[in-house]
Amino acid sequence: MAKLFIARNRYGKYYAKVVNNYHKCQKLVSVFLPNGVELPRDYGTYDCEYYLSCYPKGNNVEINIIVTKIYGSQLDVVNPQVNPAGVQSLNPYEEYNNSTPELPF
Repeated sequence: MAKLFIARNRYGKYYAKVVNNYHKCQKLVSVFLPNGVELPRDYGTYDCEYYLSCYPKGNNVEINIIVTKIYGSQLDVVNPQVNPAGVQSLNPYEEYNNSTPELPF
C-alpha cells in the first residue's frame, strides 16, 4: 500500500503529479479510480494500491495511474465490488471499534 496525492481538476477528472527531483522535471498524470468511488475533497493524500498504465499517443507515450483499491474512512463508495459491506468506510477494523484484533500468540 502506498500513499498517493490525488487532486480533481475543474472538469471533475482526477490527476497526480509525478516529480523527478534529480532531473528537475515533473508531469501531470491522469488518475482513474475504481467504478463507483468519489473522493470527498478536491485534493488529498490517500492510501491506495495502484499501477501505471501507458499507451501510445502520436510519437509520445501517455502514462495513467490506475487505482485498484483505495483505503479511507470518508470515501463515498456505492459499488459493492469495491466495498462489499456497502458502508461508507473501507476500514477493515471498523467493526472492532477501530482496534486491532488480539494476536493468537
